[in-house]
Amino acid sequence: MTLVRCRECGREVSDTATECPHCGAKLQSGSQRRDSEPMPESYLIWGIVTTVCCCLPFGIVSIVYASKVEDYWRQGLQDMAYEAAAKAKKFAIIGAVAAPLVGIILFIVASMIIGDMGIIQEILEEIND
Repeated sequence: MTLVRCRECGREVSDTATECPHCGAKLQSGSQRRDSEPMPESYLIWGIVTTVCCCLPFGIVSIVYASKVEDYWRQGLQDMAYEAAAKAKKFAIIGAVAAPLVGIILFIVASMIIGDMGIIQEILEEIND
């Protein structure tokens, strides 16, 4: 017997139960559940690409969640597998969007600093003259 999460209340229930003893929601049997639902995409590739090309912290979090998808699925925890896949996708997207934004902000700050250096050099030249 394995435990699965009820889609309604989120509590753990036996995979052989036909309804949740906590909230009364109808459940599919374990064999029906595995046959009717495909394993979700783990988004592991996107996590790796985000880590290498974009934003290391968000990419690592995405990889961690992506690695949990198959484990949860094999344990019969389909809801947790779908949740882990959604989080892996979310962090990969956040990392891919955050990297260009951080790059733009750094470019603006660097431009401001370099622009200010020109003014500082002019002041120093006036002082030396």
